[in-house]
Amino acid sequence: MELAGFFRRLVALIIDLIFTTICLLILNLLLLFVNLDLLTINGINWILVILYFTLMHSSSWQATIGKAIMGIKVTDLNYHRISFFRSLGRYIVSNISFLILLIGYLIQPFTKNKQTLHDIVAGTLVVKE
Repeated sequence: MELAGFFRRLVALIIDLIFTTICLLILNLLLLFVNLDLLTINGINWILVILYFTLMHSSSWQATIGKAIMGIKVTDLNYHRISFFRSLGRYIVSNISFLILLIGYLIQPFTKNKQTLHDIVAGTLVVKE
């Protein structure tokens, strides 16, 4: 299998961020309409985003909507589907990478298997379909 490059992965992430933002905006309007407080709404948003990335990467699609559009998917090192818990760990480390000035993302073009920090920690690859 061919490994996915930096820009293909970046575009997939941008698509996912746009998709999740639109979905959450609609949901937040509905939740405000039923008079939920902002702390509860933020908690719901946080859980839904975690579930979106974690469930999609561990599903039979092996990809979020952005990755599917870009023709890439997440696999383990043997090109098999990853578990929910591996996907969750990958997601958590990806957020840490984001918080430390994107260093975990920026190393991707320079690693042997085009892996980000969260791919290395989770033992995953992102490949072209």
